[in-house]
Parts: sequence; C-alpha cells; structure tokens
Amino acid sequence: MRQQSPRYAIYYVPERDTALERLGSSLLGRDIRTGGFLPQPGLRGIAPDELFMLTRDARRYGLHATLKSPFFLKPGVTEEELVQAAQRFCEARRAFSLPALALDRIDSFFALVMHPQDEEEYGDAENVQMMAQDAVVFFDGFRAPPSAEELDRRRSKGLTARQEECLIQWGYPYVLDEFRFHITLTDPVLHAGLAAVLEAGLRRYMAPAVEHNRIGAISVCRSDFAGNFTLLHRTELAVAAQSL
Repeated sequence: MRQQSPRYAIYYVPERDTALERLGSSLLGRDIRTGGFLPQPGLRGIAPDELFMLTRDARRYGLHATLKSPFFLKPGVTEEELVQAAQRFCEARRAFSLPALALDRIDSFFALVMHPQDEEEYGDAENVQMMAQDAVVFFDGFRAPPSAEELDRRRSKGLTARQEECLIQWGYPYVLDEFRFHITLTDPVLHAGLAAVLEAGLRRYMAPAVEHNRIGAISVCRSDFAGNFTLLHRTELAVAAQSL
C-alpha cells in the first residue's frame, strides 16, 4: 500500500561541518544524514519546549532545500534506479557557490532564502534556479501520480492558475517559474508577538551561517514509516568549482 511505501525527494543538503549544516541541524533538532536527534539551542525569549513544537514538522523533513519535492516511486521503478539517475544528473554539472542567504518569512514559516549581493551572486542564484528546474523535469519519470487526497491537500492552501497547472503536470505547485529556493527553519508561526521574538532569535543564531556556502552535491532522501526523511545517497557534482 502507498501509505506503507517510502517517499523520496531530491534535496540540497548543506555541506558537512559548515556553519549552515551545524546550526541549522541543531535548530531543527535532527541530523538528516543519520536520522539522529540533536539538542536544540536556546533562543532568547523562546522556551525549549516551545522551540521543539515550532520545529516539529520541519524536523521530520530535515535541514534541506527542495529540488524535487517528495514523491512515491511509480510502479516498476526501484530505489537503486533512482540513485543511479541522481548520479547521471550530476555527471556534467559544476559545483557553484550559493549566494548569501537571509532570513525571511514565507507565508507563516521562517526560512533562509537567497539574497544575492553582487553580479556574481546573481549568477549563482540563476544556477540554483536552473538546477532546480532541471531536477523537476529529470526525475519526473520516477514519480507516481499524486492521489486525489494529495491533490486536495495542496489545493486547500489556495493555488493560482499557474500553480494548479504545475500541480497537475509535475505533482507539486511550486516548481519552475513558481519555485523559490529556501531552507525551512520552522513550522508556521501564527501569533504575531511570538513570530517577532522568534525572528530576532533566528537572525542572531543563524548569522554565522548565511555566507560562504556552496552547492557541491545533490541528495536522494527517503522517508521512514513515521514520515522522517533521512539521506539515502549523496552524489557529488562531477565538475569541481574553480573558485568558491
């Protein structure tokens, strides 16, 4: 049954032992590479149990930016074939710097988004967008069509005509020209006062992590029976960046 089958996703997972990886994983309280839980930091004005609840869903998905959103494998396709496809995807692609990041609120959740500072970083931002677009198309042959329940869940948030078109064609509404690179840090925060306190704490906490990052690999991640995503296979981009 589909409910018992794992979902897969193509993610950018920050490089190991970078400030982005360390701080972001600790904030969520879970290491996407191992699936192990991590102690969360203290944020001024936010109680520990409150931070735990504010990151509950984000923790399940782990620290990442989505390139191809979670999907079930279509019948006849294997996990091994998906991993092999990821290797092919990376064969002729060059690693590149990630533009400076900035904390932003998307709808009602907090995330790090690209915030290019100069012409070179705007070029890197275009590279990110192109890679995400290519990933959506390249891996689509592995995706089982979404169920009626999945479609209804997406539509319940309200979609534009273009997002509905993307949902039908690609199984997810926020792709191609609707895509916005982001690294999710929290679940939705609906209380304005709490959001203001949390935003200030997140800005201070994540400040060391917003620069000097790179995209040097893509990761195939897999969910367990509880819906927690863990890194299954990481594939390096074959062509090393000349200057990062």
